[in-house]
This record gives sequence, structure tokens and C-alpha cells, in this order.
Amino acid sequence: MATGPATVPAITQAAGLIRQNLSQAIYAGRSLARSKGHDSIKKELELIAEFAPPLGGELKRIRGAPALDMQRANYVASRFSDYWAESALKAVADGKSASSAAVEANKKQEFRVKMVAVTEAANAWNDERQSEIVQLAQEEPLEHALSGLAVFNEWDAAADRRTCDVCESQHGKIRPIGISFGVGDPPTHPNCRCGLMLVVLPVYYEWQEEEAA
Repeated sequence: MATGPATVPAITQAAGLIRQNLSQAIYAGRSLARSKGHDSIKKELELIAEFAPPLGGELKRIRGAPALDMQRANYVASRFSDYWAESALKAVADGKSASSAAVEANKKQEFRVKMVAVTEAANAWNDERQSEIVQLAQEEPLEHALSGLAVFNEWDAAADRRTCDVCESQHGKIRPIGISFGVGDPPTHPNCRCGLMLVVLPVYYEWQEEEAA
């Protein structure tokens, strides 16, 4: 049977702790992903600079990873803890004890935690890379530095049995820097593992024709 009036405050307190801990974990995970995205874009630009030396002088303009948006972490953690509390309270209403209800809620939310970890990391990694390359493009038009060439985004999907139809259909497609793909930029859905890679092509590469092909 339910444990009485003390049950709801106990679950509310537990949900608050979950919110606090998960928020810190999301913040740390996004920060690490941003740092890796920042390092990744620098390495790719260094490789590009080997083919277009004038771009090498622009690498110093790459900014450090920006301060992470803690509000995003708090928002995601708050939604998760609300779902957890809802599951636990429903279990109590069905006659479970507070401890049993908490265990049941944990099991139901295990998948959601993993999904949040994958999706938020992918978001942060891609956001950092895009902010860096867009900033660079605004400060020094890449087509000038590359002497007839330009840097484009190429959709890179994880090519395995877990890849969804939408992401598979976008794999290998090209967009100029700053122009979104038809389905939006990755990640396009929870647990999406896609990313954007840089490719060097002629400035007037007909990416619209590639889209229609």
C-alpha cells in the first residue's frame, strides 16, 4: 500500500535531487562535446589550409569554446525529473510503496537518460562546429581565402542498421555554410548520431542539382 501523506513530499524531494544532478551531468556532457567539436573544426581547417595556404592565417580567429548555456541543461533536467515524478506518483496511486514506486520510475526513465545523453552531446558538438565555421566565414569570406574553392557542409550519417530513413536519405548531401538542410541540421531527432563534415569544392558547386539527384 502507499505510505500515506509523507509519500508525495518524499517523491518531490527525490525529483528535485534528480533534477539537480542531471542538470550538472548534462552541463558537463555538453561542455565536453563542445570542446571536442571545437578541436574537430580546428583540425579540419588545418587540413583544408594545406590545400589553400591563405586560409592558414585565419585559423587564429577560431574562438575558444563559448560558455555553455546552463539554461538548456536545466530545462532538459527539469522535464526529465517531472516525468520521473509523474511515473513514481502513478505507481503510488496504484498501491506501490514510495521505494517501489521510485524503482519503477527509474526503470521507465533509464532509456530517456541514455537518449538525453546522446542527443545533447550531438547537439553541442554540432552547434560548436557550426558556430566556429560560420563566424570564420563572416569575418573572411572563405571563397576569397580558398582562391576559387569554398568550404561546404556534408551530411555524415552513421551508416549502420540503426540509421533511420530520414538520416540515411541525407547522407552525403551538400550545403553551403550557413544554409540548412531540407530536414534541418543534425541531430534531427532523439538519439540521432549524425554530424556535419567539411568538404572543399569549387565556389559555384551546383549543390541544388546534387539535392535533386
